[in-house]
Amino acid sequence: MQNTALVFVMTRGMSLSAWREGGVLGREWAMPARLGAAYRGVVVVSWDADSDRHIASELDPAPVVAGPDADEVVDAVQRLGCERAVVRTNQFSGAQEAAAISDSLKHRGIDATLIVRGGYGLGLFRTLTDGPESASDERAEESLACKHAAALIGTTQDMLDDIADHPPGRVPPRFVVPNYVVPRPRLHREREQRVVFSAGRLHPQKRTDMLIRACSGLDTRLVIAGRGPLEGELRRLADEEGVDVDFCGHLDHDELRDRMATCTVYAQVSAYEGHPKTVLEAMGEGAAVLVTDTPGLGSVVRHGETGLVVGSEVDSIRSGLRQLLGDGGSRRRLGEAARTEIETELSIDIIAERELAIHRDLVGGIKKEPASAAGS
Repeated sequence: MQNTALVFVMTRGMSLSAWREGGVLGREWAMPARLGAAYRGVVVVSWDADSDRHIASELDPAPVVAGPDADEVVDAVQRLGCERAVVRTNQFSGAQEAAAISDSLKHRGIDATLIVRGGYGLGLFRTLTDGPESASDERAEESLACKHAAALIGTTQDMLDDIADHPPGRVPPRFVVPNYVVPRPRLHREREQRVVFSAGRLHPQKRTDMLIRACSGLDTRLVIAGRGPLEGELRRLADEEGVDVDFCGHLDHDELRDRMATCTVYAQVSAYEGHPKTVLEAMGEGAAVLVTDTPGLGSVVRHGETGLVVGSEVDSIRSGLRQLLGDGGSRRRLGEAARTEIETELSIDIIAERELAIHRDLVGGIKKEPASAAGS
């Protein structure tokens, strides 16, 4: 008989309500839904628990919602009738609260195992943005995760190696579990002509200004999905460069993927990424993808096989775009290879089972029958 609860600790400050408002509830809930199907029950630790309880009742499996207070989480686990719990974070941000929850569970007689998972390295991102001297808080949280966790899960080996290189003392076992794509039906969609699509926050990290400059002189329309502090500056740049840019703002997740399924080229030229879901989803929609050879981004695509990897200079980006825009056969070949790779290696069911294997090795007693497809 199963007597284990999954305690899913959301990213600090995040909630199911925020996921829904951002149009990504289905995508983000897909992983805890599949993991949770192997447990007796799921407790979601949310930073807006009151608002989330109504949303939780609509999910499958329906979780118990608790705030980040450790005693509240322990009470929720006990109400499920569980003698054991796996506490699992959604990002490294939240490891501090997750460690306190794990300790409280143990103090109340519940056998708890802490798994700290992250999609990107907190310390690495802050270092790349503001320099290593600015990353002390992020490195401290990674250190705490290393001290308390039974295991660390990261989406890339480089990310895990970076964490292991910095915190002093203990480094727990580390496992790579990439990000996933929730499959959609293969529908025939006509692709637009000479449309370059890109999605992401309008933030310096994404280097959207370089993409706009790269489109200068190309007979193309650039569609940019996302909001952020640089929008006004980027609109002025597009006017100066004479580039036809459609700033379409925030898109619901389904609409975002529809755009990926119909654009001519999907481009991402960020300075750095973790293991970007947007690129994986564009590949899953069969788009011809262009990325820059930058940390966490260049390794997602195999150059010339599942997309193009180009240099970080505007001229290199422009040359790659010109190549893809002018060769329909190459676009179809790259897009189909990318879609096949996502379906056979990075679909949600494959990635969820990969993580569940780690849970079973650490804890044992986790159900092995296939998880349901609920939540997608």
